[in-house]
Amino acid sequence: MDKQTPLAIAAPSLANANDRLRITVALDNARPGDVVGLLLAISIVIGWCWIAIPELAKQQRESTKRTYQASHQAPPSASTEGDTNETRDQRQATKNETANWALVIVGSITFFVIAWQAWETRKAAEASTRGAAIAERALFTTQRAFLFLDSFQTRAVAADGQITHWLIRVRFSNQGQTPALNVTSESGFTCIPNGTSEDFEIFLEDGGPAGTVGPRGTLYTPPIHISREMVQSLVDNNRTIFIYGAMVYSDTLPGTPRRHTLVCARLTLDSDDPFNDKRPFVFPAAGVKHNYAD
Repeated sequence: MDKQTPLAIAAPSLANANDRLRITVALDNARPGDVVGLLLAISIVIGWCWIAIPELAKQQRESTKRTYQASHQAPPSASTEGDTNETRDQRQATKNETANWALVIVGSITFFVIAWQAWETRKAAEASTRGAAIAERALFTTQRAFLFLDSFQTRAVAADGQITHWLIRVRFSNQGQTPALNVTSESGFTCIPNGTSEDFEIFLEDGGPAGTVGPRGTLYTPPIHISREMVQSLVDNNRTIFIYGAMVYSDTLPGTPRRHTLVCARLTLDSDDPFNDKRPFVFPAAGVKHNYAD
């Protein structure tokens, strides 16, 4: 049923098959509230018919019986006829009052039954909606692309037999089941004095060359240039250097937003002679704020 479409319910058709009353109602384009109202109206009509029709038949039989008796008996006296009419009126009033109360009781019971059914239907619909949402999230979780940190790669650049600087790249791998589309990468570093708050901001720009990373595929960020002067500040223990890499990408699943993966590490020396070591660094993670994936 279309919940946004106004009520358009065909008139109910009645069919008597095998001595049973069957009501056929077309519910195309009907809203749930209109269906409940229609069922309530039908129930009230059926309840009224259930009480009124036997009562009318009984009254018809009694009227026929009185007509027959009147045609075969002598006319009653005026006093006797007045008493009979008064008694008949009282009996009729009592019957009418009983029928009205029975109709009220049947209508109330029918209303509460339909209300209970509507409540249960709504709960079932809500449960179905929650189940569909859980299934959709499970589909996204199992089928979407996931770009996560794979490793940090360091390469020393030398001239005349001496290392002049190091290039560090962050490698990401797609650990999902589908390709990552329109992937853009970014990298950089922040060098701050020791004792300065590490609550710095990293602003990602979603732009530049875009590519695709298939399942189990890898992609590198642009290289980060680390000079000898930066390494000397680490040796002197007066500066802290943070490096970061990020990937921004899309899923193959329709309607999903752009995804972001950011990793940030503290550049830490792990060598007694870093100026002659091709790989003198280790990369411990630096803060939850700068390491996340959505």
